[in-house]
Amino acid sequence: DELVRGAEHILLITDQRADGDTYGSSLAFSEYLRSLGKRVSHYASSEIPDSLSFLPGIEDTTYSKDVIVDPTVELAIVFDTSREDQINALLAKRESKVPLIVFDHHKTNSGFGDVSIVDATVSSTCELVHGYFIERKVTVTRDMAKCLITGIMTDTRVFANPLTKENSMEIAAELLMAGGSIQNVVNNIIMNYPLKRLQLWGRIFERIVKIPSLNLAVAYVTRADLNETGT
Repeated sequence: DELVRGAEHILLITDQRADGDTYGSSLAFSEYLRSLGKRVSHYASSEIPDSLSFLPGIEDTTYSKDVIVDPTVELAIVFDTSREDQINALLAKRESKVPLIVFDHHKTNSGFGDVSIVDATVSSTCELVHGYFIERKVTVTRDMAKCLITGIMTDTRVFANPLTKENSMEIAAELLMAGGSIQNVVNNIIMNYPLKRLQLWGRIFERIVKIPSLNLAVAYVTRADLNETGT
């Protein structure tokens, strides 16, 4: 709280995996910071897929590394990543060091932030950010709810993966009441597979070989596959 409230210009950094949890958590937090009157710069570490374009505020993110080295930045916050080397390499470009807060749910996270809010038992980083808001009695707006429910839906595969717990579903219900939409996530992300991705998966599926003695199935993807399918 002290770091957030004491900084006027805050840099948000997303993971290289441009998924619903990375952007759901960071965009919800961005709106929270703006409600506090903070100046926010939101750096996108990789290309943002069209499937995430429905998320409120995503148009304000930038690929420009100028925001990384901006001398007016007083605090950096990263979301949904355990890639310590990547984050350190980005922040090493700065002339002056700034405190770092990390929100993440990956068990590989080393706790590399000056403040690390990391919990590998939750379904998503969005669930962590939601908990941060609840503890501080922050009102979750409609746009924040849309972002947070996106991360929970994508990382649980609509409550289908083993990390889904009762708490995940309770939080999703709260977010639905606040204006979140499961249908938006399903239509835009879960059921929206670009043709080039389907073509790549088709090649991979054709190569699957079962090894019953090892209880294993093996396939492979080549650089040529990626180049020819544009993936």
